[in-house]
Amino acid sequence: MPDNRTNTYYNHRHQMATGDLIEVAGSGIISKLIRCRTKKPVNHTMRVIRLTDYDTEHVYVLQAAATGIVLTRLSRYVENHSGRIYWLPMRREWDGMRKTVGRVSLKYVGTPYDYRSLLRNVLGHVSANARAMFCSEYISIVDKESSLPVRRKKAPWPGEFAGTAVYDDRPARIK
Repeated sequence: MPDNRTNTYYNHRHQMATGDLIEVAGSGIISKLIRCRTKKPVNHTMRVIRLTDYDTEHVYVLQAAATGIVLTRLSRYVENHSGRIYWLPMRREWDGMRKTVGRVSLKYVGTPYDYRSLLRNVLGHVSANARAMFCSEYISIVDKESSLPVRRKKAPWPGEFAGTAVYDDRPARIK
């Protein structure tokens, strides 16, 4: 049973679809440092994925974590996260690309975390590289490989997806 901290998530989750993004404002020191550097309200980005052939009830996310790209149940993430969480849907015109985005996203499960590029982000945006990935680099690589209209040559920072040709203008706060 959801508690008050997760009610907003449970009210929105039936609308979430593969390809949407979840963006997070963590409460830890690293999270705050990332937001200070990027001047964005969030510091972490994840990809929504629905595994409807196997599980029609739950929403999952693929994210770059310390161990690499991992699959996590979104409800568990929401319940255990102390910061703010936002849902950023893909624009409706890209609904036909959702299966491709899901397939490409899953292909990278297990890819190592890109600590080196994350540290280089202090100096500015870095080039995206699929050998190892941090969160927004992963999203950008998947979007490009899925043939979505991504114009950036360098990896975006969390918070730079809203209002692009692929994603809605304003994320909805779900926690």
